[in-house]
Amino acid sequence: MDIVGLGLAIADIVLRVARMPTWDDPRGLEDFTIADGGPAGTACFVASTFGLETGFVDTVGSGSLAEHRRRSLEEAGVDTSRLVSREGPEDHVVVVWVDAGTGERTFSFRRGFLSQPLDPAELDREYITS
Repeated sequence: MDIVGLGLAIADIVLRVARMPTWDDPRGLEDFTIADGGPAGTACFVASTFGLETGFVDTVGSGSLAEHRRRSLEEAGVDTSRLVSREGPEDHVVVVWVDAGTGERTFSFRRGFLSQPLDPAELDREYITS
């Protein structure tokens, strides 16, 4: 293994808006996508696409966003065999609001963001140091 990432891989829900919505005027959404984010997950994703053997260690919830996180890493060639499953909704999710005119961004985090971190006893030292 060339690189093992230990840290954040996040499902970013990116909303491109002409202006921030309000309760009185919710219009303004121009486009949206679900993207991959987080420093460690992104580093492993990119390194793998350059041909390096990579693995990633983190927790993952249940449901479609959790499956998106796992699948996108696997499709890039990242070994996800050390992802630790947690019951409940995926808690590695960030909403990214992007101003369509300026590119300025602001972030919203779900209550409970990163609420179920890895316990040191769940780490595979041999895998991490391989």
